[in-house]
Amino acid sequence: MASAPSENEESDTARRLVIAHEAQKLELRHTEAWQQLMSLADHPEVEGIEVEPDGILLEGDTFRGAMSVYVLLRYSQENIESAEAFLGYFRGHFEDGALRFDDVKLRLEGFFA
Repeated sequence: MASAPSENEESDTARRLVIAHEAQKLELRHTEAWQQLMSLADHPEVEGIEVEPDGILLEGDTFRGAMSVYVLLRYSQENIESAEAFLGYFRGHFEDGALRFDDVKLRLEGFFA
């Protein structure tokens, strides 16, 4: 028989849910990930971000996790659009009860293959 989750486990689960929710609402324009997208296309448009809460690692007041970012890359010179998905990651911390994202990057290696 499985034991009931401890208060710490419940607290960690709640924190992961909050982090995932906020990560999915990230405004990438203010992150390194946006600069990466701008290096690929003139007019990138983020269509969505997915984060799996169970994949978020908590270490004290810091956290890190992976995400999938779905974008539409628009190339104005050629009048071409391309829908793409990129894996990415984020790191952050809690400060005075507030959630702060310190680093948000994408993995672009496969895009250039």
